[in-house]
Amino acid sequence: MYLIITVFFIFPLLTLSQDKSFNVSGILLDSTSSQPLSYGNIQLENLLTNKKQFKESNSTGNFQFDGLSKGVYSLIISYVGYSSKKIEFTISDKNILLNEVYLNQEAVFLNEATVKALKPKILQEPGKVVVNVEGTVLANSGTVIEVLKHSPFVKLDEKMNLTLQGKNATILLDGKPIYIAGDDLESFLAGIISTNIDKLELISNPGAKYEASNLAVINIKTIKNKGFGITGTLTNSLALGIYPRFSNGIQLFSRKERINIFGGVTHQYLKRLTKTDNIRNLNNLENKSSLYFNDLENDIRTNNLLNLKIGADINLTSTTVLSMLFQSDLNSRDRSVTYFSKIGQTENIVDSILNLTSFGKAKYINRLGSINITKVFPKHKNELSVDFDFGKYSTDWTEESRNTSYNFDNTNIKEYAVETPWDRLSDFQAYKLLYKFPLKTGKLEVGLQHRSTHIETNFELSKKLDDDWITDVNLLSRFNYHETVSAAYFNFDRKKSEKIYYNLGIRAEKTQVNSLEKTDGSSQNSTYIKFFPSFMLQFSPTQKVQYSLNYSKRIIRPSYDWQNSKLLYKNLFFYSRGSRTLQPAISNSLEVTANINQLLNIKIGYVSTKNTLGILPIKEGNKTIYQVGNFPKLDVFSANFSYNKQLTKNILTSTGVQYSYTNTSLNLGSLKANFGNSISFY
Repeated sequence: MYLIITVFFIFPLLTLSQDKSFNVSGILLDSTSSQPLSYGNIQLENLLTNKKQFKESNSTGNFQFDGLSKGVYSLIISYVGYSSKKIEFTISDKNILLNEVYLNQEAVFLNEATVKALKPKILQEPGKVVVNVEGTVLANSGTVIEVLKHSPFVKLDEKMNLTLQGKNATILLDGKPIYIAGDDLESFLAGIISTNIDKLELISNPGAKYEASNLAVINIKTIKNKGFGITGTLTNSLALGIYPRFSNGIQLFSRKERINIFGGVTHQYLKRLTKTDNIRNLNNLENKSSLYFNDLENDIRTNNLLNLKIGADINLTSTTVLSMLFQSDLNSRDRSVTYFSKIGQTENIVDSILNLTSFGKAKYINRLGSINITKVFPKHKNELSVDFDFGKYSTDWTEESRNTSYNFDNTNIKEYAVETPWDRLSDFQAYKLLYKFPLKTGKLEVGLQHRSTHIETNFELSKKLDDDWITDVNLLSRFNYHETVSAAYFNFDRKKSEKIYYNLGIRAEKTQVNSLEKTDGSSQNSTYIKFFPSFMLQFSPTQKVQYSLNYSKRIIRPSYDWQNSKLLYKNLFFYSRGSRTLQPAISNSLEVTANINQLLNIKIGYVSTKNTLGILPIKEGNKTIYQVGNFPKLDVFSANFSYNKQLTKNILTSTGVQYSYTNTSLNLGSLKANFGNSISFY
């Protein structure tokens, strides 16, 4: 650790002797109230090279451009509801401090409005792709779910499995993690209306300032209310497919000189059909026998989603901002499933059939809170930020299933009715301390983080005997899981010249896991410390061409449900089972990116994961048990090509193709490897 600290503090000093660079800084203020103007658009242009840069003022109105060379520059500042301002200046031998930049409010006439956009719709920035939503056709998509589905390199299926360039992605909301998945995640995302989204940041290879468990990150940045007074937005949408879906909501904003209050209510109705056709062959190598299954499943789900949100940004002083956000989501879901399985020795010899019908009800309730205090020190441009995030998620789910099995000639009919009550309660608390300070050669960021997650899961299986439900004690689980992650990181970035930018980072994480199965008293405890370096280099030989090289080391921790070693029931022939002895997987990721004129984006990636986590079907009697385990290694090679173009004022295209090759090393008797190719066009 002493070596790490030495490198990060001594390295910038060693670079002082290299080419000197300059910066320009200032603060945006309202000319009437002298209050800071947050998130204003700022364009800086070198009048000699015609190269442009874009920035936004932060929550306290401050802005700064670093790594500038000598020359003549033009600064254009725009803000909704204010007259734009242009400032020209020359950098010769010192930094430029603009101090206060005052903008005047302008009169708005309804019959004459002009909107000027300074930012491209899809933009390649160092280490990420930015999808601008505000003011584009994407803002009319409905919810953030539809926006994600139309973003480059992103895949989101009907079961809310989210990937970015083939990697499982974590959702951040305004830079804060959302520790939910599946139906809980759908309920949360459905409450974010697309008209309230500023932009998406797609980070396929995150650096040291992000949790090491994030293989990829998608940061949703929402719109901050910029105008004074009371404003509101009413939204309605309708989509037609096999079943209709609709949403409606209202968002309200009230901003005064020192306080901005916002909130809203959103309701969404969803109904969808998922069809699955699965063929399984279970071979017994000892007696050379086999068992054939052809499973057909129709799953109809109906969701009613309600989202409530209220928050506030308070300017305690001209340099200190207190932000608070509280949100609750309620998802009521009905599920109807028809399952039909043909069973036999081979595909051509089917001797029996299993027919399953089930109906389930579930309620998901999410309650999230966030409190942040940010202090800016204008003299040295330092920034101190303290975050406290907390949340509770509860799930109450019950499904009743009736299994009917009979021979192919409709004789020897057997019926088997089960009920599977299942509930889960989880809560988390996360703390973060962040300090940013500029150096003459770049910017250093130091952070401390701590997160604690506690989950209790209760699962049981009851069989119907006559008119009574009898609980199967062998399939009863009361699982208690607790995980804490403490981290410290250093992150240094520098724009060495107009052509070269680099970022160095290292993160240390200590993980503690405690799990307890209350039904039998078995427990498992583990503690480990890991280090995660990251590196990014961007080279821009011309204004229109950018190349970047990006490396990071990450971790994949076993999820809580994968560490439950109890059998969990799906139907008579399907069960799942976790493992108490699972180890975390370590991933090394390397990406090479080429961007041409912000239109064509090419990404080549390679990910090598040791001790990877996976699921294999194992035959035990006539059951298929999906067993979780560690495999020695997983290698993934990917190539992504994306073309992003604003064709007309109202038409934006993101067109591309994704290819990946995967190879999993196994150690299961005669089975040594599992590999495959996939290609998709969007």
